[in-house]
Amino acid sequence: MKGWANAYERFLRIPEIDRPEKAARMRAVWIIGLMVVATQIVNHAIMWGNYGRWTYDHTVSAIAVAIVLASMQLVRWYKNEVFYAWFYTITIPYIYTISVMWSRYTYTK
Repeated sequence: MKGWANAYERFLRIPEIDRPEKAARMRAVWIIGLMVVATQIVNHAIMWGNYGRWTYDHTVSAIAVAIVLASMQLVRWYKNEVFYAWFYTITIPYIYTISVMWSRYTYTK
């Protein structure tokens, strides 16, 4: 695992960061993103087991994964930890709120 993690960090240009604390923060950004993606993979499996088919919730979760993956790639060019803290704190719960609201709307029709 260490080999691919080091390769990915080189891709993100994390070793080029001169301050160790900033490098640690940028490392945390992509690791947290990876954990969100892993959680959503488990979420997809559980939803598939419960629903037995692809639902709108799967689509919303897949969109959230795509957005998080894109934010992880953005670390290569934009290394502002405050932005990522805001992004993960605000954007991801907002996406799930849309899913819940849409589910209530579609099931009450």
